[in-house]
Amino acid sequence: MDNTTPPDADGTSAAGEPTDWDTQWAELMAERRRRQARQNSAPTGEGGSETDEAPPITDEPFAPPKDLPRLLPLGDLLGDLLDEAEADHAAKLSGDLRGPVTGFPELDRDLGGRFMPGYHVLHGNTGSGKTGLALQIAAQCGFPALFVTCEMSAIELFRRVISRTASTFLHDLKNGTFTRDAVAEKACTAVKACPQLALLDATRTHVTADEIRAAAELWRKRHQAKHILLCLDSVHAWARTSPIFHEDGEYGGLGEAIRDLQRLSAELVAPILVLAERNRASAAGGGVNASAGHRAIEYGAETVLSLNRETIKGKDNKDTHRPKGFDAAGEVGAHISIEKNRHGAGGRHEMKFCGRLQKFSEA
Repeated sequence: MDNTTPPDADGTSAAGEPTDWDTQWAELMAERRRRQARQNSAPTGEGGSETDEAPPITDEPFAPPKDLPRLLPLGDLLGDLLDEAEADHAAKLSGDLRGPVTGFPELDRDLGGRFMPGYHVLHGNTGSGKTGLALQIAAQCGFPALFVTCEMSAIELFRRVISRTASTFLHDLKNGTFTRDAVAEKACTAVKACPQLALLDATRTHVTADEIRAAAELWRKRHQAKHILLCLDSVHAWARTSPIFHEDGEYGGLGEAIRDLQRLSAELVAPILVLAERNRASAAGGGVNASAGHRAIEYGAETVLSLNRETIKGKDNKDTHRPKGFDAAGEVGAHISIEKNRHGAGGRHEMKFCGRLQKFSEA
């Protein structure tokens, strides 16, 4: 890479390390924060209180803090850009994955070949199969996956994984059809089929973004993997358990949740698949603005995916917006619309959903 990485205007290398220019900017920002800390540490007046003292200025070599914004001339980005291009090309030649995928080849192609770091929204009407789809994606993404459940219990999700991987009707796992030994055999099939899938149960208490990050880092480290996929079911259920929600309502709670997701993705350098509820006006039709409660859900997303069940047509062939029932094979038509995509194409992907096996497939 040395022969393709030119020096910047100051004659320093642009291979991803902080340049003189970048360091000057970081020093300036750090000094501004030190001045602000001094102001905050000054007495507030008679009857006021004092905060902790500002951090002292030392003669130690300056290391730009990771939480400072970076000022980057385009030339400083060239090294990282070429490194990523080289890795992308090598992966294309070898067939290796460069990051988590959906496991549906046609959909992955239009998404740009993988889930990019950032959060990705999947919304659908109630009963459309969002959780089943996200759980299947987590199991077949090609990397460790952490599924954070704020709605269904971990045991209920495990049953869904067993149903899909062991080709066993979901209701038969609940109605006493199978003995303990029979269920154990099917459960072992699921465990062997999904060795990189873990569940984080957040149904009983609010789990913070820092706790999610710690769990993700631990799970990724266990598999010695470079990448990980996080799934959150759902952002609305997660926000409703936060202290901010009880203080500022749904809008404030969702805004805080989106900020936490953006920070979490940046710290992990990982994609997060976020399930979202729809607003009532868009419950049947979907669309890019269909997520309920806060416009930042779609505006900050890398992609927005809309899951829709096939609907019944009226006598005049107009859409009734009423979902079709399952056919004799237990399947129903569905489609995933890519409503927003920062990394590839849009479009509509036809799917089949088998409810009793909790399994999606490309039609």
